Amino acid sequence: MRDVVKTNVKREQNSKRTRRRKTNVKLYVFVILVLSLGLGVLLSVTLLFNIDKISIVGDQVDYSQENIIKASGVKIGDNLVRLDAKEVRKRILSSMVFVEDAKLDKKYPDTLEISLVKCVESACVEYEDGFMVISKQGKILEKTDKARDGLLLIKGFQPKGFDPGEFIESEDPQKSDIYHDIMDAIDKYSDTKVTQVDMTDKYSIVVSYDGRIDFKMGNSNEISYKMNLANTVLQDLDKDKTGTMIMVGSNQISFRNSTDSKGSKRDSSGRIPIEQDKLPAVTETQSQQDEQVQEGEGDNGYVPQEQQWDEGAVDEGGEWADENAGWDEVPQEQQWEEPQGEFE
Repeated sequence: MRDVVKTNVKREQNSKRTRRRKTNVKLYVFVILVLSLGLGVLLSVTLLFNIDKISIVGDQVDYSQENIIKASGVKIGDNLVRLDAKEVRKRILSSMVFVEDAKLDKKYPDTLEISLVKCVESACVEYEDGFMVISKQGKILEKTDKARDGLLLIKGFQPKGFDPGEFIESEDPQKSDIYHDIMDAIDKYSDTKVTQVDMTDKYSIVVSYDGRIDFKMGNSNEISYKMNLANTVLQDLDKDKTGTMIMVGSNQISFRNSTDSKGSKRDSSGRIPIEQDKLPAVTETQSQQDEQVQEGEGDNGYVPQEQQWDEGAVDEGGEWADENAGWDEVPQEQQWEEPQGEFE
């Protein structure tokens, strides 16, 4: 009986020793893995992945490779793992005026590739002492005494920085957003050249097309949609038309013709009808604005008194009776709402 008891005790002791050994083995393996990983990281940031080659690719810019590499602050022998790509990009853009963008690609084990995008003159921003030539993304390229021919003219921006190499910012942050929204919309929708943008009054922005048609879009809400709609209307106008387009509500535009109106596709109310399949999609924000219009609210819900269209001011030949005709002063409470079935 005693022999049986001793045997059971030994078995239990052996089982505990076995479990302890297994636990210790797992712990040893974990420690070895951690040490190996730490050693690998240490080697990566010291001996391994050091830069042996720097290549410059992308657009041809007016800078030598040596000057670009010098501006980047990167040297042969620097470690790729520890390299701060954002800081390198910032140094290149701030010191090289005519570089619009720089992208860094770490090609392990030993190569850094810098891809450059060249600045293209896109606009002139008017300010008190003259004009600033800027790129599409708003980088200041140079200052001039007069506007550059062929470039988009920006008025009323109120810049707070003037040094070449900086990106323009307005004293009014909302105007900075307006600039970028308009530039994006021009790229997407403007088949007719935009020659001027006046944001002196940010609640009454005016975009001029081809120096002959002004588009009074109102405030900065839904800029992309409004310019898409304006582009649709412009396609229905003769190429020699001059006049003014005014945003009415959220999805209509009124056009006042300053030349012979023969041949224009206008209904009896003086508004340009747009086929339903050409009308840009109405967003949720615009639907809410329409509801506000019907309730008499919202800044786009009516046309100011001096801008009301008076169809009776056009004679049978389609020409203006006099230079002041065409707009009728209508009491605010009687100003038009967006008609139902306008485009049916």
